[in-house]
Amino acid sequence: MAERPVRIGITLPGFVDDPEVVVAAARAAEGAGLDGVFAWDHLFRVGAGGTRRPSLSLEAVLGMVAADTSSVALGSFVARATVRHAAVLATVFDTVHRIAPGRLLAGIGSGDSESDSERAMFGLPEDDVTSRLAAIEVALDAVTGRGFPVWVGGRSAPVVAAAAARADAWNGWGLAAEGFARGVRALRKAERAAGRPEGTVGATWGGLVELRPDHWDVAASRSDVLGGGFDLIAEHLGALAEVGAAWVILAPVDPTDPENATVVAREIASRLG
Repeated sequence: MAERPVRIGITLPGFVDDPEVVVAAARAAEGAGLDGVFAWDHLFRVGAGGTRRPSLSLEAVLGMVAADTSSVALGSFVARATVRHAAVLATVFDTVHRIAPGRLLAGIGSGDSESDSERAMFGLPEDDVTSRLAAIEVALDAVTGRGFPVWVGGRSAPVVAAAAARADAWNGWGLAAEGFARGVRALRKAERAAGRPEGTVGATWGGLVELRPDHWDVAASRSDVLGGGFDLIAEHLGALAEVGAAWVILAPVDPTDPENATVVAREIASRLG
């Protein structure tokens, strides 16, 4: 089999009551030959009708999956530097690295607009671009140089610059190929400005994907979801690889479907080589 032009990961279900659902998804991804599984870092999510869906904690998910798999890469997607104390975050990553040496991809970021309700619920302070960047820098102080790769997720220019200067990879969530290409160019420029050899920092992508053919019409109406056919999904991922993506992390719209990993391997990864 020809080597794929890009590594493929899949996000694990996080808003579920039964942890076995998460472990089963990780086992399936490893069995299907995918390259990595990635855990969310949320306190909860607001679902339909305003109901709150509790989230399994990042460290619990990574620990369970690390102990129950043997080869697949394990990523945080992404650990939120604005919520977790940097020392605690470093300890979480160190622990996973000891359980599964050589498999951890330590992704950090600052969260998104959907995190606002989480902050409000638990009385966490408001933040802005400046404080978010400061939190990422403090986290980088704590977690870099500990024997595992560190990714930084975020699309703002200061975050891209921080990734270029200090991380092993950058993640651009939800970008179309053209936007991702611009992000890669900005990353390379920032690398040069930081005095690092061009290409030192890997470029990675993540985004929502609809894997159920009977829902592709709905996916076609949403600009933030890949869908419309396996050929189209693979074409988009191939375009990302052409402009520099080393990893693509697929976040299924229905993350609890036990067939997700098999579908990704059979219908998408196979089309990429």
